Amino acid sequence: MGTPIQKPNSESNPDITLPENRTVAKQGGTIAGNARKQIEKKSGKKVITKSSAKRLKLIK
Repeated sequence: MGTPIQKPNSESNPDITLPENRTVAKQGGTIAGNARKQIEKKSGKKVITKSSAKRLKLIK
């Protein structure tokens, strides 16, 4: 979800520095996190479960 936010910012300025890139990445992550929370609140279900996280190797 965060990629569509990050990509235009990084493509429009190829000379972006690492600290600037981190800021853009954090903004994208915040937007993605907020979207996930809204989906979970509206549906009443978790978007990421323990079993799906294991498949993504997020949880050991």
